[in-house]
Order: sequence, then structure tokens, then C-alpha cells
Amino acid sequence: MKILKFTLITFLAVVILFFAMALLLPSVNYIERSITIHAPVEKVYSSFSNIKEWNSVSLLQKDAAVKYFPDSIIQFERVNKDIGKTVYVTVKFSGNVDEAVVTLIYETPLPLVMRMMTSKIEETTVPLMEESLALQKKSIEAINQ
Repeated sequence: MKILKFTLITFLAVVILFFAMALLLPSVNYIERSITIHAPVEKVYSSFSNIKEWNSVSLLQKDAAVKYFPDSIIQFERVNKDIGKTVYVTVKFSGNVDEAVVTLIYETPLPLVMRMMTSKIEETTVPLMEESLALQKKSIEAINQ
């Protein structure tokens, strides 16, 4: 009986410790990547604002809601069915006539039990972000030449 009681108390302590640590971690996973595209900001903005051109990117789906903000910011939002939360993909533009700097920001609100897995989320998300930026850069610069 003492062994069972000790095992149960140890298990409960580990569970409580896990949730206490998770509460101390950020509730949003925030990943940011930038790329320079050799094309005017207006052309880059119009290319990124068309969600149909993003169909090959699994960061976004066709049903993503699109919001346009002043100061060259576009925000896509969709519900991630795995976690039941809204995921935001924000694209910011800056630059001049010759080149544009595009910053892609991926924000995922995390449920309490997933906060300990942010490195796994980054392992899958960062390559997708970098691939999507590289594909957009390649197509925009090919059109601009």
C-alpha cells in the first residue's frame, strides 16, 4: 500500500510540475523570417496579397481570411483544426523602388499542454516559411526582369 501511495504522489507531483512549467512559458509561438526581393515594393505587395499564389504553401489555405492594413501589412488568419485556435500569418513590406524587404511572421496561440513543444513547431514551420519566401522571391524576380 505504501508503494502505491508513493507512486501516486510521485505521478501527481510530476503532472503538477509539468503544468506549472507550462504556465511559465509563452502562450504564443512567434516565428519571424525576412527576405530581400529585387523588385519594387508595389509589385511585391500585389503578389503577396493574392492568396491564390500562396496555394502551394501549407502555412495558408484557401479559406484563410485576409486583412489589409495601411503601411504595407497583410494578415492572413485561419483556424488550425489540430489545436482549435486561430493562427496568424502576417506579411510586412518595406523597401524602395529597387528592392523590397518582406518579413513573414507566424503566430500560433498555444494551448497549455502544447507550450512545451515549441521547438517541434518551429522544426516544421521554419522550413515552410523559408520555402514560401524563396518561391515568392523567385517568381517575383522572374516577372520583374
